[in-house]
Amino acid sequence: MIANNQGKMLNSLLNRPHSKVVVDRLFKEEGATKVLVTSPSKVREETKIHYENQMRARKPQNFSRRSIWSRIYEPMTCIQSTWFQDILSEITEEEWGLVLQSFKTKTAPGISGITYSLIKNASPSTQRIFRKFANYCIIEASFPKEWKCAQIYPIPKGTSWDYDLGNTRPIALLETFRKCITKILTNRLSAVLVKYQILKEWNFLVCPEAQPNI
Repeated sequence: MIANNQGKMLNSLLNRPHSKVVVDRLFKEEGATKVLVTSPSKVREETKIHYENQMRARKPQNFSRRSIWSRIYEPMTCIQSTWFQDILSEITEEEWGLVLQSFKTKTAPGISGITYSLIKNASPSTQRIFRKFANYCIIEASFPKEWKCAQIYPIPKGTSWDYDLGNTRPIALLETFRKCITKILTNRLSAVLVKYQILKEWNFLVCPEAQPNI
């Protein structure tokens, strides 16, 4: 376990209990009381309602009248659009390979069941097809609608969730291929931000008090 399963070793040494959420029943609040729901169809319905409320679209407040927020969201004249011209450039073979190496093979896949191992172990000709498809998604700014769906797994916050979904935190499992493309765009954008010190420039312009005293 020291070489291959450090997490299990630490849990054993620290006597950490392994808890798993099986949503086959749950408590539902009805007024001041709690009712235990056991019907499979009702459990699915209540689970759907619970996570839909957690993931619902937010309606942010209008900050246009607040001077500090209106100043923060003003375009920065020092930023040049030419700095970002390579963000949507074609993915190279080297760039694709480095991104695949950065992902852990034991990461849980999305709904399709496609893992990083399957993508990494594909043949060179298949990798060229992958890059071609990824380039198409970036150029057309369009992703398959299936990539917008995710599997949600509840993880207990404590040692026992007591059949209360409020005592769990959801983890969303996204499609691995989608995350590969997102990682490439993130790496490119991060390189631009670092090269031109854009975040540092933004901090000084928006928050002059953050500038060091020289």
